[in-house]
Amino acid sequence: MYNELGKEIKSESSYRRVHELLSSIIDDTESLLNQGQSSDFIKSRLSTHLARASVIIRYQEARDQLGKGIAKILNGVIDEIYKNVSNGSVLRKVLSNARVLIDALAVIAKEKG
Repeated sequence: MYNELGKEIKSESSYRRVHELLSSIIDDTESLLNQGQSSDFIKSRLSTHLARASVIIRYQEARDQLGKGIAKILNGVIDEIYKNVSNGSVLRKVLSNARVLIDALAVIAKEKG
């Protein structure tokens, strides 16, 4: 599976753009949760950012910089974050898992060079 994922990332820089954006979303969401913001407030803040991330992922896929499999995984991360905004404890777990996933993919992208 590791080799298959490596084939899905065509360039480190294209994945790094996606990684930076998703990392920022995760950091911001964690910060809002720690501040005790309401789920409605968090959802309103996330909507635009998650939509932008999804567009960038699709753009990188259309440019053949990310494979369909990786794009599907990353868009799944976006969907899970948005879907779980109303449940803070689940959202924290989703954010933690998302961080591990995108960081692992960053390692694969780095090795790809």
